[in-house]
This record gives sequence, C-alpha cells and structure tokens, in this order.
Amino acid sequence: GQPVATTPANEAKYAAISTPVVRHVIQAEKVGPGHIDKQYFYPKEFPPNMTLYRFSRNVKISGLPEWEWVKATPYTDTPEQRQQLQQAYMAAWRAYNAKDLNTLRDQQKIALKAWAWATNESEESVFADQSVYRRIKIKSFKMKPINWDDYQVKIMNQGKMVRLVNKSDLKNSPISYYYVDEEDGETVLSTVAPIFSLINGRFVQVI
Repeated sequence: GQPVATTPANEAKYAAISTPVVRHVIQAEKVGPGHIDKQYFYPKEFPPNMTLYRFSRNVKISGLPEWEWVKATPYTDTPEQRQQLQQAYMAAWRAYNAKDLNTLRDQQKIALKAWAWATNESEESVFADQSVYRRIKIKSFKMKPINWDDYQVKIMNQGKMVRLVNKSDLKNSPISYYYVDEEDGETVLSTVAPIFSLINGRFVQVI
C-alpha cells in the first residue's frame, strides 16, 4: 500500500500552532553514469522513475535566532550567480587542498554558529567533529579535481539556499576527496556538502 499520515489522538491540542499534514507525491531526481568514477556509481541508489512520498505541515515556532540565510538574495541561476557560486566552491576546495584549517574555520563561521546553537555545542567542537577534519590529516588525503559539467544546481527555501550536486550521485558536491581506509586499504571517495546563501553580494556557507 501507499504510505499515509496517522492523526494522533491529541491533534486538536496543536491546532493553533500547526496546519494539517499534507501528503505530496513527487518524482525522485534523476541520476546517470558518467559524472563520477565508475567504481563509485551505484544505479540502484537512485533508481529511475522512483516515486517519493513527502509529508509536510506548517508549525509555528518561537524563540529561534534569525538565521543568516533568511536575509539572503534569492538564487535564480543567472550566469553571474553560477560563476560566483563556483568561485565559492573553488575557494573551499583550495582550503581543503592546502589543509588550511584556519581558512576553513573562517569560511564556515556562519554555519558553525548555527550548528552550535542547534546542538548546544561549541563552534570548535562542531568543526572538529566533522569527519573530514580527521581525514585531512591522513597522508593519503587527496582532493578530487572539479569538472563543473559533472554538477547541477539544487535550489532550496525559495532560493535562499543553494548547492551543487553531482549528476551521478546527488550526495556528492564539488568538494570531494579520496583517502585510503586504514582498516581495509580501500580507496574511498567522500564529500563535503555545504549549503550556500548569497548574502551581501557573496556566497557564504550557512549550513
């Protein structure tokens, strides 16, 4: 059968702060071979013509900070915006390639602040908990060169957020890297997938 939302017994209690749950039937994004190393392409992960069911409701919440991305200029994928976005990715790529932790911290400062508030952790602990933070110290760590033709734009939150995703694996971003797993000796392809917003004329990492 098809998935459905079950109405809880105390639903009326929250009527003043939320709307009813709505089911959306959507088609999954399409992927294809040729944009990622052949050994890392898994066609069954994103099978063709896959139908997804998304459930949503609007909820009123108070006490949240004003996230930086709320003030962002909407992304419309003009050639100028796409070039700026690519430059932001390239700046992050270079910092990882140089293993420049200070620059990486600075590039992520807005995102780190948001994650620290949401998780009740310090910004430094959020930064240090990233798996790439540990892997960047491994001798085998190597950044994957960027081919912009391998990526497509994904726009979120009415254009306030944007990222680039690989056309063969939607989890992968242009900031991808290889490292050798010390346990089994396998070469692993991994990725860092920040979300950007256009704030005060430049793209910054917000999540």
